[in-house]
Amino acid sequence: MVEKSQKVSVGRLLAWNIRPISFGTVTILMGYLSMFCTDSLKMSPVLVGTLLMASKIFDGLTDLIAGWIVDNTNTKLGKGRPYELCLIGTWVCTYALFASNVNWSTTAKSIWLLVMYTLVWSIFGTMMNAAEAPYIIRAFGDPMAITKVSAYGGVFITLGCMVVSIILPMLIGKYAPVPGGWQKIVLMLAVPLLILGLLRFIFIKEEFNPNENSEEERVGLKDIVNALKTNKYVWLLAIVSMIPQMMQNLLERHSLKVV
Repeated sequence: MVEKSQKVSVGRLLAWNIRPISFGTVTILMGYLSMFCTDSLKMSPVLVGTLLMASKIFDGLTDLIAGWIVDNTNTKLGKGRPYELCLIGTWVCTYALFASNVNWSTTAKSIWLLVMYTLVWSIFGTMMNAAEAPYIIRAFGDPMAITKVSAYGGVFITLGCMVVSIILPMLIGKYAPVPGGWQKIVLMLAVPLLILGLLRFIFIKEEFNPNENSEEERVGLKDIVNALKTNKYVWLLAIVSMIPQMMQNLLERHSLKVV
């Protein structure tokens, strides 16, 4: 007999996995950020690459803090579910990024780019990623149900992002050359995908508590500091994670120089 926690309806499956498509669209959009900065804002490719690289370094610090915040969260909505609202901030800041004005000074454009990009990835994106694991565990409960959601969701998310990857270049080709075109592109994607992305927060509640029969051990800031001091593998993992990001930024800078 299949337990209730193992059953996953199609509606819950779709509601859960539309949010990753929404956030995945932001990721795809960010792939065109360097083009926007150099072509529309007339910024130096070297400056753009340096600012994005600096933001990635800050991202490593917020990952640790985000985990601690989520671990110590206990609200009526649950532990991970409240951070789904960070999707709103993600899309607002993404729009703000592409709403930058070419008439601003280089300093203003640089500060705006660094702040908005950092908010998207190091704050809102990091909080959603940190809350993903506790949210799915408390939403579906059974390991088999979680496996089903992740497996079928992976296919659904891949297809959804594939569609976005096909549509986006066509939108850029049509609207990017027009004044205010980038803002139109982001809005055309942001409005429906934000609404759909919030379906997870609205309909998927945290119905299970894996620690209800045992005392939950919480991680404190002192534990994080001790881990950084004593566990060399934490630093190795940070370096390994940072290298691909640095290489990506260097390649983007090189390609923009060539163009």
